[in-house]
Amino acid sequence: LFLNVWRPQRAGKYPVMVFIHGGAFSLGAAGVPLYDGAALAARGAVIVTINYRLGRLGFFAHPALTKENSDGLLGNYGIMDQIAALQWVQRNIARFGGDRGNVTVFGESAGAGSVQILMGAPAAQGLFHKAISQSGAGNSVLPPIRGDATSAETMGKAWTDSLGLKEATPEQLRALSVADIVKGGRGFPFIDGKIVTRSPGDYFYSRTAARIPMMIGFNSDEASLGFNEAVAKGLLGADFAGLHAAYIARSGRAPARAAVELAADVAFALPSYAVADWHAAAGNKTYAYIFDQVPVDQRAKSFGTGHGGEMGYLFGNMPVEERWDAIDARVSKEMGDYWFRFARTGNPNGRGAQNWPAVTASPTSYLYIGDKLRAEHLSPDRERAKAASMGPAIKVWAASKP
Repeated sequence: LFLNVWRPQRAGKYPVMVFIHGGAFSLGAAGVPLYDGAALAARGAVIVTINYRLGRLGFFAHPALTKENSDGLLGNYGIMDQIAALQWVQRNIARFGGDRGNVTVFGESAGAGSVQILMGAPAAQGLFHKAISQSGAGNSVLPPIRGDATSAETMGKAWTDSLGLKEATPEQLRALSVADIVKGGRGFPFIDGKIVTRSPGDYFYSRTAARIPMMIGFNSDEASLGFNEAVAKGLLGADFAGLHAAYIARSGRAPARAAVELAADVAFALPSYAVADWHAAAGNKTYAYIFDQVPVDQRAKSFGTGHGGEMGYLFGNMPVEERWDAIDARVSKEMGDYWFRFARTGNPNGRGAQNWPAVTASPTSYLYIGDKLRAEHLSPDRERAKAASMGPAIKVWAASKP
C-alpha cells in the first residue's frame, strides 16, 4: 500500500487534504495523473492521495475466517487501509508541513461512500476534522456480515464453493492466487459490527456521524451511470407518475429524458441532500453543491456533468482527452478555491467569492457550480423526490440493530 504527498514549497503549518479515490470499491488508484495534487497544494495545503485494497482483496468475509478470529476485525480490509492511512497522517504529516489537527478527508463516488463510513466508524474518530463527499450514494443499504442470503459470509462462501473449496480452511483461503481472487468478482463494504457499524447514510439518519463540518453534493448528469425509467418506477411505485409529470414541467425535457433524470435523482443523487439535511439538523455546518460544468467541445450535446466529471476541475488537471477554454479554467480555479477554503477553516466562503449558504432547513440550499455560480434551493418536485428516495433505505435502517 502506498500514498502520495504534495506540499507547498515554503515551510509552514498547512491544512491537510486526504483524498480517497472512487471506482466501485473494485477499480482505481491514487497515483493516476488526474489526481496529481500539485495545483491544490500550491494554494497552501498538504495533499495526500491514498491507495486501499479493492475487490475481494479489500472486502471479503468467510465463515472459516470468522471462526478463526471471531473477536477480530473481519473483512472490511479496504476501510481498514483507509483508517491506517489516516493514522499515518496523524503520525507523520508534520514532517511535510501539515497540521495534524486540521485534516480534511475528501472522496468521490466509492471514495465519497468511504468518507461517509469513516464519519461513523468508531476506529476513525478523531483522525480528521472536516469531510467532503462527492457523488456518493447516501441511500445504500450494506449487507450484514452474516445472517441472511445476502450476507458477506454467504457471498464469500458461495465464491469459494465455486472454486471447489466447499469446506475451505483459513490456510486454503490464504493460499489462493491473486489471479483467482481478482477474477472472483467485486467486493463491497458490509456491516461487520466493529469497523463498519451502519450503512453510510444511516450514520447521518441516526445522528451518530462525527460532529464535524461537511461539504456534500453531486454532478448534474449522474444519469451517466446508466439509470433508466424502470429504475425510477421500481423505486417510486405509485409516486412515479406525479413526479415524472413535475420533472417534465420544470425541466422542459422530453418525457424519456425526464424519466432518466428522475431515476438518477432518486437512485443516486438526491440522497446526498438528505444526508446534508440530517447532518445540518444535528447542529453541524453543512454545505451542499451541484456541479454542472462541461468541457467546451462537449457542451453542445451534453445533458450535464457525468459521474466523476468534476475531478479534473477540482485538481486542476485537464484530462488528455478534453480541451478547456477560459470558462473551464475559471471554474477549475473557483472550485479548487472553495475546497481549499473549506479545508483551511471549515467554511468554503471567502472575500469576493459568490456566497455559499449553509444548509439549514428544507428546501435544501446549495451552490450551483458551473459557468456561473449561484446560490439556489431545491425545487419542490426535487424535494418530493428526495423524500421518496430515502423511504426504502430508512425502512431497513430503522429495523436493523447495529
